[in-house]
Amino acid sequence: MALNLFRTILHTIREMFQPQVLPSNTLNPTLLSIGQKCYHIQSQYLRILDRYSFFTAGPPRYQAYTGFHVFFVLNMIFVSGVVLGLLSLVMSDKEYRGRFWGLVLVQMLLIDVAFAIVWGLEMSDEKRAEGYIWKDFKGRVD
Repeated sequence: MALNLFRTILHTIREMFQPQVLPSNTLNPTLLSIGQKCYHIQSQYLRILDRYSFFTAGPPRYQAYTGFHVFFVLNMIFVSGVVLGLLSLVMSDKEYRGRFWGLVLVQMLLIDVAFAIVWGLEMSDEKRAEGYIWKDFKGRVD
């Protein structure tokens, strides 16, 4: 049971590092699923309006694109958390605790600023425009 879960997690992580558009001209299913699930959470549970939202119900290619951004931001948070965890081991004495919590606050501020910059760039991105033509993906025409 635990081994199967571990394999599934490793497979998903491996899929996240694949290109957004696969050589067979299909979208990366993992990134597409992340983008769709994040849009569902954002619109159904958080009730964020679409014009202010990071994720859209738009074309699947754009959803895979935003799914990659989620992966990038989560990696940034994870890596900075590991670095802070290692620093907490080093600064475990009472004299360093104040500095440690200062580092935690700085980390939170940097993550917030990075997220705000990514969100601002995403809101002004030309790829959000209706009818944008992706150079690396040819959508199916029915």
